[in-house]
Amino acid sequence: MEADRTVSIGVESDSSALLGLSVDGSYAGLANGNSGGNTVQLNVTQLNDNAVTRFNNGFTITNNGSNPVDVSVSNVPNALSFEYSDGSGGTTALSSSSVNLTASGDSQAFDVVVDLRNNSVPSDKDITISANSS
Repeated sequence: MEADRTVSIGVESDSSALLGLSVDGSYAGLANGNSGGNTVQLNVTQLNDNAVTRFNNGFTITNNGSNPVDVSVSNVPNALSFEYSDGSGGTTALSSSSVNLTASGDSQAFDVVVDLRNNSVPSDKDITISANSS
């Protein structure tokens, strides 16, 4: 059995963006989805349907602005989550708690986690990453 799994995360393309998004290209199936670098694309075909697959530090969000921001995510399918270190050895899902990025270059790496144990395979989906002044 083989199934293609693709999830794209789009952001506005702007070379001087206040919120930067970079992808760890060392993972097969995790890359910028287009030449402008404004989409993260997860496209893997051989994930175990009864397991959790984790892409550690799959992408990083950087605050390039001069004000602190709270970063959150919405419209995330059940099988997918973006987790960050809670500072004490555990992780927190971005969908359940925002992360604060202080001004001028503060960044946070996120693990991309695909949980297919009790969830269906996510299809193409627009996921929104938001940054609000804190």
